[in-house]
Amino acid sequence: MNTSPITTWEGAEAYYTFGPNSFGVWFIFIAAVALFIGFIAYTVRHENHSFADSVAKYPELKRKVEASRISAPEEKPGLAYMSVPQVQSKIESV
Repeated sequence: MNTSPITTWEGAEAYYTFGPNSFGVWFIFIAAVALFIGFIAYTVRHENHSFADSVAKYPELKRKVEASRISAPEEKPGLAYMSVPQVQSKIESV
């Protein structure tokens, strides 16, 4: 079963190292995915370290970060949570 039109390697323009579904193709694919995941993990680690280092070096940055966090507003207690003298003084002030 010799169906190839190529009869000799003389004058060939390209040599293909890996065929479809070969070990080489899968190895290179897995290596590329592993390198990409490693790059992303290293970048996240570096950014977290840099941010923590910046906050440690610049205290005003730390204050700004803490001030920018959204906190629930403090609720003042209603009449149900007040003592009797507090309720009486509130009624008298009205």
